[in-house]
Amino acid sequence: MQRIWDKGWLTDECCSCRAPILSCSFWSPVFGQTIGSYDAKLAKELRQARDSFVKLRGLPRLLTSRSLDSLPANVRNYLAVTERLYRAIQEHAGCRLIVDTSKYPTYSYLLRLLPALDIRVVHLVRDARATAYSWQRVKAYPTAKGTRYMERHTALRSAAAWLILNSLADLLWERDPMRYMLIRYEDFVNQPRRTFRRILDHAGEPEAALPLIGLSITHKCLGDCRACRASIARLPRCQQGGEILAR
Repeated sequence: MQRIWDKGWLTDECCSCRAPILSCSFWSPVFGQTIGSYDAKLAKELRQARDSFVKLRGLPRLLTSRSLDSLPANVRNYLAVTERLYRAIQEHAGCRLIVDTSKYPTYSYLLRLLPALDIRVVHLVRDARATAYSWQRVKAYPTAKGTRYMERHTALRSAAAWLILNSLADLLWERDPMRYMLIRYEDFVNQPRRTFRRILDHAGEPEAALPLIGLSITHKCLGDCRACRASIARLPRCQQGGEILAR
């Protein structure tokens, strides 16, 4: 949900059910309940408020913010809209737990200031070499305006982003073991059932069924482009240099 207000996301992107997000049978009422009709000006204001704390330039202010009252008015409004969004998702999905795959640890750290949300962080770390390899691959995905290709990064840029984001996650969350869990992607690939069980225990859902296989239509928004192509996920591994690297 971190990127939902980025320019063009709500108007151009597709849900994993292949419908445009604002026409999707799930997301259309969710956003209608959250903001009414789509307003590009409002989306820009929410994006600017988010970036003022979630981007690296906002890190000093984020680290010194202890409550909602300490935040600027525009950031408090952004968090109010975000809370309404999560409540709408919960209401329409009929669920207890929402899985948000946003990548920036600063985003989850900002959300911790919302007392209505019980934030649990799963820090999924992938081998840096496999991450760099993945970002150099050509990946196509459908949008409301036709097929697009994901941005590709050089190995240097991937390494820098990997180091910054993982270091930030450690800095912000490692001292809170009740809400923070570190998972190696390679462990997930090798032992998905055991890893899922650990994650569900951490989320306070120890009795939940393991979400390993599902053939029903899903409504995943802004995630892995492969979610638009299949309901069964494969976890491939790449043999390189005598070591197994998750892809």
